[in-house]
Amino acid sequence: MRLICLIVVYVLVSCNITLWAQFSGGSGTPSDPYRIATLDDLKTLSESAAYWDKFFIQTADIDASSTNGWNDGMGTIPIGNDAVKFTGIYDGGNHIISNLYINRDTTDYVGLFGYTSSPGIIKNTRLVNGSVTGKSYVGMLVGRNLFAKIEYCLSDGVVYGKDPLYSRCGGLIGSNAGQISFCYSEADVIAEGAIAGGLAGMHTNVMEKCYATGNVSGTGTVGGLVGTATGTIKECYSVGQVTGTGRTGGLAGEIGLNSDLSDCYSRSNLVNQSYAGGFAGYISGTNAKVNKCYATGTFSNKTGYANIGGFAGAINTGASVTNSYWDTEVSGIMSSAAGEGRTTAELKNESTYLMAGWDFVCESENGTVDIWAITENGNNGYPFLVWQGLSYDTEAPVILNSPENKTEYIQTDCHVLLGDFRTSVTATDNCTPDAKLVILQNPEPGTLLSLGETQVTLSVKDGSGNESITNFTITVADTVKPMPVCPENQQRILSDGVNVYTVSGEEFNPIAITENCTLESVVNNVNGNSTLEGTNLNAGTSRITWTATDGSGNQATCSFDITVSHAAEIETDNEPAIRVYPNPVTSFIEIEVTHSDERYIAMLIDANGRMVSNSDFRKKIHIPMQELKEGMYILKVGKNNQYYLWNILKIR
Repeated sequence: MRLICLIVVYVLVSCNITLWAQFSGGSGTPSDPYRIATLDDLKTLSESAAYWDKFFIQTADIDASSTNGWNDGMGTIPIGNDAVKFTGIYDGGNHIISNLYINRDTTDYVGLFGYTSSPGIIKNTRLVNGSVTGKSYVGMLVGRNLFAKIEYCLSDGVVYGKDPLYSRCGGLIGSNAGQISFCYSEADVIAEGAIAGGLAGMHTNVMEKCYATGNVSGTGTVGGLVGTATGTIKECYSVGQVTGTGRTGGLAGEIGLNSDLSDCYSRSNLVNQSYAGGFAGYISGTNAKVNKCYATGTFSNKTGYANIGGFAGAINTGASVTNSYWDTEVSGIMSSAAGEGRTTAELKNESTYLMAGWDFVCESENGTVDIWAITENGNNGYPFLVWQGLSYDTEAPVILNSPENKTEYIQTDCHVLLGDFRTSVTATDNCTPDAKLVILQNPEPGTLLSLGETQVTLSVKDGSGNESITNFTITVADTVKPMPVCPENQQRILSDGVNVYTVSGEEFNPIAITENCTLESVVNNVNGNSTLEGTNLNAGTSRITWTATDGSGNQATCSFDITVSHAAEIETDNEPAIRVYPNPVTSFIEIEVTHSDERYIAMLIDANGRMVSNSDFRKKIHIPMQELKEGMYILKVGKNNQYYLWNILKIR
């Protein structure tokens, strides 16, 4: 009984270790996928079926060279099988898995992922220099895909299918029943029998924007892209050599029921026997459709075998091939079960395709999706698919109208806000519609421009990146004059025995100067300097004019008068009628009228001509000055419009 318990515990512990295997981080959720960063992580995933419905992201390149010594030389265990399919999400992060090794020639469903199914997704996964061998359903990435989605994946290396009767073997996927897009394979595929394709052995769903460049060989149904197709294939191509003894096609060995192939091409060369076609060996589906496709490959055997055609070796009743061609000169084949033969020159001439309704760039009559392009050098002069990224347009847009040089005037902040001149440009292009041309401005709209000249560049780019440039100059000018503000008219009283008034510091400078940009200079008309300091003013009235000049040469003036005089005295019995004391003053001054009982007015004026005190009194008045600033003040005392002046010096 004790021994049985120990065995049960051991089993539970072992299961628990498998279930809670560790990766390089993550928790397996959409927001926190497990991190695959090492070969050990990949090994853990392959050996732990409990994780095959989780979320994963590869975070580093992985060298899988050591897998050739795993499991007694059979290599890594495929992720997913007939019993437990992989239904999780694997994002390869565009990282590489190199030198993957699998050698299981008696096992079905072989690949990095053996068997995948909905709702699984495999994306951004790159397999380089791999070697994968299996019996049937063999692919470098996936052995069999049942409705999972595969996108942005690639494979390179060699794939072997060992089943002579029922092999489904592909460079990326052995058998595909899911959506696949933006995938490609450079792997060579070698199948001992049945079905083999450069990308997928069998395809039954939707394939879009994929290609294969590896060499494919087999003894059954063999195609440069797919072995057999019973689904949709659009905007795909193949270029690798295809070798077959059965149904052999440059793109597909056989096109079956419910197939719809459009906008595809094959430049694969054939090593063939019977049922061979530059595009398809046999179009067997009674409702199969092929439209706007072409083939340019060579044939090793043009005669001596049955059903050899430049485009298709054979076609079943009800199937249709429209607006599709093969190169009669390159292939050396003048007949075909379907398609139309054209010379090399005709197939390198865009008009051949435009008359058949193919949608090319730089034209809109056949559509604006822009599927095809053709140039003298790209794809050896034959049409290619725009998504391939080959350059198809080297002609820059033509600018028809652009802004002229202009002058902008600043207002109060010494800047001008640069406007948006992109709408002032009109341009046209040989390919890109005018509405899709991209117009850029430098400096950008909204930039603050300072005084002077600024060159504005407007560039027009078409869909191929060709660019035309136009420039114009904006001159920012300033015509706003400075605004100097002068003091009010000033009065200064000379002491007895003094005949001139000497200006101290900036006492007669402008009170304020307003300038929207840069003030260059402020000078007066007396000494031409920025201050009157040290200037001697004679008794009488002097007109002072200040001139302010800004950085743009704009000028403005202000003027005021300075009256210099001796104080008048009123005497009664040889005594001053009015007494003012103390002087200098610190806190207050006293004014006394010694001989009259009449009402007098006393006014105190600062150096800027502003009146700071105004009082009427009889006999005597006390004027506080403790709150006033230090400096010279003028005291006016009088009556009946007759006033007498004193210079009052305020000190601490």
